[in-house]
Amino acid sequence: RLPRGSDNGFCQKLWKSFDKHARFKIEPRKPTSFCIIHFAGSVSYDTANFMDKNMDELGELLKRALASSNNKFVGHIMELRSQKEAQVQAASGATAKAGPGRSRLKPNTVSAEFKSQLESLMTKMASASPHFVRCIKPNPEKLPDKYN
Repeated sequence: RLPRGSDNGFCQKLWKSFDKHARFKIEPRKPTSFCIIHFAGSVSYDTANFMDKNMDELGELLKRALASSNNKFVGHIMELRSQKEAQVQAASGATAKAGPGRSRLKPNTVSAEFKSQLESLMTKMASASPHFVRCIKPNPEKLPDKYN
């Protein structure tokens, strides 16, 4: 979570951090927008309501429904999630009050979940020592299943 942030402030930080980057383009007439120039072209992003979108918590009802599933795969995922929460709790020494059916940890927001997944990916990539990242570009005709 960004405690005292705003959509405009977030965008201004991006502008300031990546102003000189070749693939980053500022849109001065739109204070909450910026462009990233990908290999296929320029993509415009708007940070309006970004803060609100990233405060969404994963629904407690959804968590309980998944936890009560009889599906082995879903059960395994929920078990891994519980183990991870226990590890995080042990590492942080979290002692927040827990209400009925609530976790003792901070609530999981969409952005917190994304951050956790990204950190896990970066840890795996760092341990793998990759030499390159392969990117498959679409064919000029943009037809499915056609490779050059």
